[in-house]
Amino acid sequence: MTLQTSIQEKSSVFFEESAFGFQRLSGKRSAFWITDQHIFETNAAFFEGKDVMVLPAGETTKNMQQLESVLLQLQASGADKQTVMAVVGGGMVSDIAGLAAALYMRGIDAVYMPTSILAMVDAAIGGKTAINFGGIKNLLGVIRQPISVIIDTGWLKTLPDLEWRNGLAEVIKHGCIRELGILQVLQQHDLASMQSDTGLLQQLIRSAVRVKWEVVEQDPHEKGIRKILNFGHTVGHAIEAETGMPHGQAVAIGMVYALHLSVLEYDLDRDFVTSVLALLHRYHLPVKTDVSFDILWKSILFDKKKNDNQLAFILLEVPGKAMIRYYDLEELHTKLEAVHHQMHESA
Repeated sequence: MTLQTSIQEKSSVFFEESAFGFQRLSGKRSAFWITDQHIFETNAAFFEGKDVMVLPAGETTKNMQQLESVLLQLQASGADKQTVMAVVGGGMVSDIAGLAAALYMRGIDAVYMPTSILAMVDAAIGGKTAINFGGIKNLLGVIRQPISVIIDTGWLKTLPDLEWRNGLAEVIKHGCIRELGILQVLQQHDLASMQSDTGLLQQLIRSAVRVKWEVVEQDPHEKGIRKILNFGHTVGHAIEAETGMPHGQAVAIGMVYALHLSVLEYDLDRDFVTSVLALLHRYHLPVKTDVSFDILWKSILFDKKKNDNQLAFILLEVPGKAMIRYYDLEELHTKLEAVHHQMHESA
């Protein structure tokens, strides 16, 4: 499957083997290879003969100092406007490397080769780049499309189960907001079958990628409908910030808050909510947090969807149809606090 969008810089998604795809796309142009320590060590054969910048693994790498290091290394390598940034890794690598590519010489081309499900269905699609700053996740960044994303499920062979689950949380999100068929596939299988059946896995990833791609194509710079991709992320990012919990796990809990709030606001089908909770349990994803509501709320106030005294919160009007609802902060505080207590009383 090849998807292509006409937004600003053209960008394409290819499902093929990474090395072949990159060689075909970049031709004889020089490449600046970048990855993280974990990917470099577990895929040594892929990087043999390549001059690679290796970043420390982990979300804390997304900081101003590491961004400067990448830019200085680009300069030292003699990179110019024809150089292609070859980005191999998960969301952390594409976030910081994509931002460096956007800044260097006012922008050089980047090709993403995502190595986790989370990156394949979310982080690598849509052109978002960022670093964390001032204690806030992804506070500094730009939206700039890579010229291509090469999705090669062969990278997932070395992925630990925790990272499979993190990625499947975003896949579940895509099902909730737009494509209920994704949820049906997940309900009919389990993690072990996903890991052993390449065809099933590729079908699932293609469906999730298509959901994000179609939304991004309508709204590349997140002025409107693209905000629906943040379903579960308002509370999820707060949990992630306060606990260090992996992104997918935190988003899973954030979706539970959003589902309960959707019941309150739109009388969302309670059987559907129950089925999503069962799906989260099926894939060993958490559905609640021990963080107090007061602490969560302080983090929520830093959400990038906040504008003056309002915050855009993503809810489901019906299964498969996400809505952007704008709340005054006082109203959102009251309703989210009620949901928080309801979740913990019923647990």
